[in-house]
Amino acid sequence: MSRHKTRAQMPIQRGRRMGVRSRGGTIMGSDGVVPHSRIQHDAAGTFRGGRASEEAVAGPRTAFKDKFQQTIITIHRWLGILACIYFVIWFVSGVVLAYVRWPAMDPAEKLTMLKQVDWNQVQVMPDKALAAAGMSEFPRDLRLEMSGGKPVYRIIDWKKGHHTVSAVTGAPIVRVSPEQALRIVQEQRSAPGATLAKGDLYRDQWTVTGYWNADRPFHLVHMNDAAGTQYYVSVATGEIVLDTTRHERMWNWVGSIPHWAYFEFIRWDTVVWEWTIYVAASIGIFIAFSGLWIGFSRLRLRSRYANGKASPFTGWMKWHHISGVIGGVFLAAWISSGLLTMYPGGFLETRKIVETEYSGYAGSKSPAFTLPGLAKLRAYTAERITFRRVGGEAIAVLENNGAKPLMVDVTTGQVRTLSLGQITQAARAMMPQANVVSTVLLKTGDEYWHSGFHAVKVPAVRVIFDDPAKSWFHMDPQTGEVLGLVDKTSRVDRWTVVALHDLDWWWLLQQGRWWDVFLFAVTVPGLIISVTALTISFRRLQRTNLVPAGVAGVLSGGRSRPAPSGGGSMPLAARSDTMLVAYASQTGTAQGLAEKTAAALRSAGVKVALRDLGHVDAATLAEVRRAIFIVATTGDGDTPDHAIAFERRVMRRAASLQGLDYALLALGDRQYRSFCGFGTSLHRWLQAGGARALFTPIHVHDLDADALAAWSRQLSSTTGHSADLVVERAPFEAWRLLKRRHLNPGSAGGAAFHLELGSISGSARWEAGDIAQVATSFWSEFDPSGEIVEREFSIASAPVDGRLHLLVRQMRSEQGDLGPASALLTERAAIGDEIPLRVRRNAGFRPPADDRPMILVGNGTGLAGLRSHLRRRVALGHKQNWLIFGERNAATDAFYADELRAWQARGELERLDLVYSRDQAERGYVQHKLAEAADEVRAWVARGAAIYVCGSLNGMAPAVTETLVAILGEPAFEALIESGGYRRDVY
Repeated sequence: MSRHKTRAQMPIQRGRRMGVRSRGGTIMGSDGVVPHSRIQHDAAGTFRGGRASEEAVAGPRTAFKDKFQQTIITIHRWLGILACIYFVIWFVSGVVLAYVRWPAMDPAEKLTMLKQVDWNQVQVMPDKALAAAGMSEFPRDLRLEMSGGKPVYRIIDWKKGHHTVSAVTGAPIVRVSPEQALRIVQEQRSAPGATLAKGDLYRDQWTVTGYWNADRPFHLVHMNDAAGTQYYVSVATGEIVLDTTRHERMWNWVGSIPHWAYFEFIRWDTVVWEWTIYVAASIGIFIAFSGLWIGFSRLRLRSRYANGKASPFTGWMKWHHISGVIGGVFLAAWISSGLLTMYPGGFLETRKIVETEYSGYAGSKSPAFTLPGLAKLRAYTAERITFRRVGGEAIAVLENNGAKPLMVDVTTGQVRTLSLGQITQAARAMMPQANVVSTVLLKTGDEYWHSGFHAVKVPAVRVIFDDPAKSWFHMDPQTGEVLGLVDKTSRVDRWTVVALHDLDWWWLLQQGRWWDVFLFAVTVPGLIISVTALTISFRRLQRTNLVPAGVAGVLSGGRSRPAPSGGGSMPLAARSDTMLVAYASQTGTAQGLAEKTAAALRSAGVKVALRDLGHVDAATLAEVRRAIFIVATTGDGDTPDHAIAFERRVMRRAASLQGLDYALLALGDRQYRSFCGFGTSLHRWLQAGGARALFTPIHVHDLDADALAAWSRQLSSTTGHSADLVVERAPFEAWRLLKRRHLNPGSAGGAAFHLELGSISGSARWEAGDIAQVATSFWSEFDPSGEIVEREFSIASAPVDGRLHLLVRQMRSEQGDLGPASALLTERAAIGDEIPLRVRRNAGFRPPADDRPMILVGNGTGLAGLRSHLRRRVALGHKQNWLIFGERNAATDAFYADELRAWQARGELERLDLVYSRDQAERGYVQHKLAEAADEVRAWVARGAAIYVCGSLNGMAPAVTETLVAILGEPAFEALIESGGYRRDVY
């Protein structure tokens, strides 16, 4: 199992559908919401909405109706807590998006980037350029323009591939260097001050979509101008394909990125992105329509409520109700049409113009395209020349920025035009099976062809056919270009989706500022719905203790709920002089630092109480004057496993902590956004309770020596006592590669290898569960004083084996290149080569000290961490072992199958469950096997079994946790965690 240097040993993610506690701490029902009996009725059994429950006296049909309605209300209420946040973001970002669009560069803008074509340098005819590019037929697009002071042909083939051929030499241009890209920008933009920002950029926030695949990678050039302009130059063609400005980038972070969920980490994977939108939009649709139904069912325009009002609600609920009735229709239409803009399953999606239609209009696909009239063409100035055929006639379209295009006959070199009749005649060949009904010249546009959010060319010629789809093709009379297609499907889409979601009405767009007024008019009710829902949701979460006390105090103007009985502060005189040192540790690092700190304080004569934070409560904090907290954050801002009880039972309530002075050291990893997230949350909670920080909390990345030294200095200056907290890491040593075996030839997954290494010095020590850190170079090249790139792997053997075993899967980049560590270990290194390696203690995954039963659960290369425990236990004669392991296919992915079967046959592995997901008609995984064996799991835990999980953080690990909660029950599962009987090493 491999992972980056900084591992993700994540906290236990609580399930939502198993009747368990959520991360917020509220008991959840089997449908994932708070049971309605706890939130809908007061002590007298009356609905808080104001209507008495009649279920006890009503008939079955009425009772069912009431239950159904209450279920919808409950789901609406709790899903709405998240949905209202989405709605606020979508409304605000949608308004921004209406005025600042996603960065793009259309042909008109590209024209502004070009210099005039130097005809004197043009030595190669179009047909020769096409031959050089490997074209056997005339392409989709062919144009001549300047690039870096030289004329080039730009070609787009029928598969959307992009090609560039020099018009001087006839040689294809297949790669542009970073230096050449910089010169191209400097020359075309007359910008000698431009600089290269990054070469060979495969993808970033502004090039994340598949639209750019034909142009990747890019060289990024900064203009260093006041606008913060950046240009993207295609490495493959040398063309400037995109520009962005600081203004565009800033407003897109407020507009299109949150609106479309265009965050790079989501958008690059189209499937993940689409399903993110589908799920979020579907939730929004349910909230909108259920809200409409609830709102109208509670509205009384004739028979008013007892208070004389049409709404039974008061305060924020009244405003939510009224705005929901008024703006709910637009909200429901807007979110529904927004989902349809994704065209799920191709629904309402306009078809593309196909190659045969383009070629029919051209009249020929022959690549024989020469310029007999070249001498006369040289008389014209042009910044871009596009070559095309219309009805079999070859033409050249000469374009200059700010001027009307000029159409020239390539044979005679004479200026020419296209009549409606000529365009109609050429268009007939696009659909020979249909008839042309009419041809119309659109001078300014209409409801089906106009520039709204997307620019279109006018004037345009519309050719209408009588085919079943009622196709309308649009052509540019000035250039002969086929502009687009509008058919029956797209006309339905235009009125049911585009008009609703984008407010794209031609008559309204022509009214100028009235369109802006209308946009804000329909947006404000939706914002009121969302903001009132946010306020109501926050207050509901406060009542259920799902809002951290610190946040509640801030948002409620400093007013906090009273502390629970026994959790209040004691008078200062009653507090003990014993100093509390509390730690929250996942891998053992924070615990080690806390033990060092406690030892130093004790040696100085200070009374110290060293506690795991999971065993600290509000009463403990009320008993001491001073406390030191040393806490880790696991993963992206999450709480270490053993501190979850403290977070839920203590931090979720306000506590009066006046009289408590504290110091806080937070450990974390800067690669995560929520760096030291748990430490930050603890600090805020302490501050909200009135505790006083002795100094600003110190955040430490990867045991940074300077940060730890600063902590020691601060501790010494405020308490009079210091501790040496420098963590000495084991040095890298030379290890010899002794054996390597490919474990899964033919697998659908990445190649996996078993490796065995031996310590040259023979002094290395490790325990089951520990980590091997491998530097990505040979020992002969290793410089311990230089920058070290290292990767971590779970050790797959026990010390008794004498050799260090690894299970390594090859990891590849998007370009297909092997990662540095897997390349070294699986390909570059030969048997006998020496590799730099050191062992890192992984206290959070070390084995039990006794021979208690063990249930080991994992998937993929996570088997490595489990195998080390099994080999240790087999060597010690501990036979109460149960392994549940999952992979893809038994035929190719049965890692260590012979060894596992042998242990089972000898009684050293009491139970073995192998789950191969792709060998089943309906895929099953390790969590399903656990659920099937629920009775046996409970029996093993009753015998004192420890459960160890190793493998995928996403998917497997949370699913296993959720299944175990369902099997054992919440209290028993929490007890297992707090006793150290449930440990995970997931990545």
